[in-house]
Amino acid sequence: MEFQQVLAPLNQASGESCHFDIPEDWGQGRALFGGMAAAVAFSYLQALLGDAAKVRSLSVSFIAPIAPGPVQLKREILRIGKSVQHAEVRIYQQEQLALVLLASFGATRTSVVEHQPELIDISAPVLAQLPKQGPVPEFTQHFDYQLTSGGFPFSGTAAVQMSGRNRFSQQSTQSPCSVAELIALIDAWPPATLSWLQAPAPASSLTWSLEFLTTDFAFTANDWWYYRAQIDAAHEGYSHIEARFIDAAGKLVAISRQTVTVFA
Repeated sequence: MEFQQVLAPLNQASGESCHFDIPEDWGQGRALFGGMAAAVAFSYLQALLGDAAKVRSLSVSFIAPIAPGPVQLKREILRIGKSVQHAEVRIYQQEQLALVLLASFGATRTSVVEHQPELIDISAPVLAQLPKQGPVPEFTQHFDYQLTSGGFPFSGTAAVQMSGRNRFSQQSTQSPCSVAELIALIDAWPPATLSWLQAPAPASSLTWSLEFLTTDFAFTANDWWYYRAQIDAAHEGYSHIEARFIDAAGKLVAISRQTVTVFA
């Protein structure tokens, strides 16, 4: 099932809570792919606020693993100001809190402070592509990957930087990329620290934050998007990773920060 088809029932969801079923093929081992979980939460929230609300930042706490299957979502608008709104979504599974997403939405305003980042060179050659078959998470079948620096998980590559391109594969839509799709594209990349390991080991995201420079994307989810990650620190079983997500024209569109637990 295509990504937007999975999320479609949330577009008509009403009320402060709803039940939702997540397909099996979006799994990641014993748990759901975190990008799908965050996209589900955001889509349920956006259905309440409408497409006119521009998301500026998201903060996600992964409280407990979510398995593919039935979940319950609860949403709440925390505050509505003159130009900024704050809202929250919680995902429960088997009556246990599993995920909390906080979102800040801000209307466009004029300002004397205006600085646009320079275009980024995304023409690096391809080092490797992630295979569709073999010991890879189930959800990766929905994406294409081109690695341009660093290494894929469990390759024994001790690099502090990782970069590459990815896109949704075999999606029929040609509409501009949605925020939910961008959330999934960014989180589809494995934590950069996993390339240091020489064999599979448990790891999971503890917290994840996203800042959006724009939500008016010029490309589709089927176009190549560029990802560049930097490990700021890795210590005592936790790694801290910052990443840039860039469109096919070299324009920076989002900044990601992630705290990852590694059990190896």
